[in-house]
Amino acid sequence: MTEENVIKIPIDMSGTPLPEPEGCKHNERTLAECSITYLDDLHRYVLEVRAHCETCGRRFRFEKLPVAISVTQPCVDVHGYTVSLPIVPGEHREITDGLLASLRDDS
Repeated sequence: MTEENVIKIPIDMSGTPLPEPEGCKHNERTLAECSITYLDDLHRYVLEVRAHCETCGRRFRFEKLPVAISVTQPCVDVHGYTVSLPIVPGEHREITDGLLASLRDDS
């Protein structure tokens, strides 16, 4: 991954959090929505995910990811409500395939 593939957007998100809706703990019914976009000119797929509480409508904000626009690394939008994840079509592989290969290489 190279830096020229990433647009970094500095933003201060240290403002006062919104008050919690009265009585909702956001743990009864939550919903995640996702969409997959294929970017023809870059030959890349991006999975976008959003989540919210179905009871009160409060959106969930993704934390610990950079605010950026990138097709090569996970990132969030300026508000933190949409996470973008680069994905590729893959073949079924047993999780142990890579582990066994790495053990054989070490011996």
